[in-house]
Amino acid sequence: MWYKYLFSNLLVFALPVLLFGVLLYQYALSSLMNVIEDTGIQSLNQVRNMTDMRMSELKNISARISADPDLSPYMIKSDGFHTREAVRKLGEYKDNSIIIDEIYLYFRGDNYIYSSEGSNELTTLSKYFYKFDGADERQFLQMLDTVESPVIKSYENVVVGNAEARLLTYLYPIPPAVSYTNGAVMYVIKESMLNNLIDDILGNLKGNVYIFDSDNHVLVSKNKEAGILIDEVRSRLGDDGGAKQVQYFKINGDNYSLMKVTSDASHWTFVTLIPTDQFLGEVSHVKWIMGICFVVVLVVGLSVILYISRYQYRPIRELTEHVRRVWSHTAQRGKPSNELERIRDTIDDVVREHQGLVKQIDTHRPLLIEQFLHRLLRGSLKNHNEADMFIQSQQMQISEGFCFVMYITFGAGTDEKASPRKKSDVLNLVSDFQWPDGHGYGIELIEERAIALIASAKATGGSEKRQQEAAAIEVRNRLKQELSASFMIGIGRAYEHMTDMNQSFIEASAAAGYRLAGKSRNWIFFDEIAEGEENNLWYPIQEQVKLAQSLRQGDREVAQETLSSILRSIDEKVQSLLLIKLTCMDVINTVFKMINELNLTDNVMDLKKLVHFNSLQELHDELRGLVDQICDQAARMKEEQSASLKHGIISFIHEQYTSIDISLDRIAEHFDLSASNLSRLIKEQTGESFTDYIGNLRLKYIKKQLKETDTPIKTIIADAGYLDVSSFIRKFKGIEGVTPGQYRKSHQMG
Repeated sequence: MWYKYLFSNLLVFALPVLLFGVLLYQYALSSLMNVIEDTGIQSLNQVRNMTDMRMSELKNISARISADPDLSPYMIKSDGFHTREAVRKLGEYKDNSIIIDEIYLYFRGDNYIYSSEGSNELTTLSKYFYKFDGADERQFLQMLDTVESPVIKSYENVVVGNAEARLLTYLYPIPPAVSYTNGAVMYVIKESMLNNLIDDILGNLKGNVYIFDSDNHVLVSKNKEAGILIDEVRSRLGDDGGAKQVQYFKINGDNYSLMKVTSDASHWTFVTLIPTDQFLGEVSHVKWIMGICFVVVLVVGLSVILYISRYQYRPIRELTEHVRRVWSHTAQRGKPSNELERIRDTIDDVVREHQGLVKQIDTHRPLLIEQFLHRLLRGSLKNHNEADMFIQSQQMQISEGFCFVMYITFGAGTDEKASPRKKSDVLNLVSDFQWPDGHGYGIELIEERAIALIASAKATGGSEKRQQEAAAIEVRNRLKQELSASFMIGIGRAYEHMTDMNQSFIEASAAAGYRLAGKSRNWIFFDEIAEGEENNLWYPIQEQVKLAQSLRQGDREVAQETLSSILRSIDEKVQSLLLIKLTCMDVINTVFKMINELNLTDNVMDLKKLVHFNSLQELHDELRGLVDQICDQAARMKEEQSASLKHGIISFIHEQYTSIDISLDRIAEHFDLSASNLSRLIKEQTGESFTDYIGNLRLKYIKKQLKETDTPIKTIIADAGYLDVSSFIRKFKGIEGVTPGQYRKSHQMG
């Protein structure tokens, strides 16, 4: 394997180095010339880009001035206060750009011009502040009064103060991007700022730097090379090489290199003129240096290849061993000394990222547990191993002994409804419930308008019923301590494993609908149902109640099992066919009652067949098919009710989202849900939290009103349900990047 690495390294290193060295040596001059030229052009491009950026600043300032209501002709001329306010604002706009020496605002037909220092007559500006000669003054005033597009103009020999100087102005018509303009913003640009931009272009080289305007007039120049007339440079800008960025020519017998770039924004041309012997003087020296370096690199490289190849496989082997180790423990990170160690650190990072994802999953643990408990109650989880693995992975505290369900309803029996807030309080108390002998987890049952507590208790050798009663007393005491609501607790039978909780749930919910005569306690065991009624049947009355409740819940498994138990009990105790028929009529009547209760009379098989059976087995077969139909219909009705509830919640939000007092608690009260369950349903339906969903609906409404109506912004925001208008405006700008007013203007103009 080492020889393969040696041969591959020779191919990868030696051959390319030889080929590259020959080509590099042959084309060194042209390559270096391109590099040097590109460096010079890049320097000019930097100056150009910086200048364009400053010009863009001025354009943006002009647009803002045009849109500023305090700087309209009407407001400025209305009175002295507004004139002073306009002067103050011009000063603020002036401070927004470092290249502005002064800013002026002029409206056509006006004898005055306004600046950050005050207002002056036009004649005062052109005769005292900036003293032009006659022709330049007329041109200046005419351009100020007729400008229709942005213009950059340089004036020579203008007296500013007591000295002559070049005056560089930038006129921008306002309002922008319209066919008719009524004025202009004029900027007096600091020449020193442009000088600072070009100071460092030449570095230690001799030569000159110029900035020409679109008419090839010099705006700024920096001269290190004497004896060059500006006209000679200007003439080169219009040569056949005008499109070229680099030109070589002679001036007064000396070779010069000229580089130039032109701005598409300002149409200025940036030019450097450097003696060619300085510009390309180091090329020949570099060629010799490169030749020597090539030989040295080739010799050293071949030696290094022999050395590296011997050890190249070793890091790869170590990396493989490390990958095997890293999954079992985390190694101490050290400072990487080579690329392979860096790869190892990357693997460590991947492991840590995986651990971070596990932590994120932990944040969803309550929702996962809730879904798990719902599956247990519905009987859709029957695999013991799957249930045990989930319990272990989520670190649920399930006692090894027996499990059962407590079904909590509110009010006297089940007639009185509990408020959503009351139900939320109960859910908070029992969602993770502990008592000395066991642990329980509570969930809200939306369809049943109740709460189910799945509990587990230790097998202590005593009566299971006594331990169940102790748990019920603990629940009762806590609820009475925290709540003023009355409630009833139905307790199902105890089972060995969690996967049988659908049985206990049916029993507990059935028990919660009964009250025991002569007993004032507010809990009832499923097995105690028979104590409250006289039982003249040949089978336990609890089984009849359980059958009805399982049909109501749509639990096919429990319903079929209970039906079989009832018919088996009748078969064991009754011998006469006539007596069997009489006894079974009560079972058939129970099924009929559930059909009427669930309003399923039009969707089930012919019921007349049930009363004409000739054997218990024949009745069992008929009832089995009927039970399946009833459970299927009941399950579908539950799904439809759930879908209708979710649709109703979203529809209600869409109808009420502009209401000022809309809240999670208010919606929960309207739909008789707890706030936590309502929040979960909204998240499932929309993918957003309640607050985010309401905020997005209101934002869409406000944006639509801004684009399609002229309603005042404050009214739109208030109509959307916001009381604090200024706070929302800040929020809107944070989301959209502009204020509501700017959003309306940009979309209505478009």
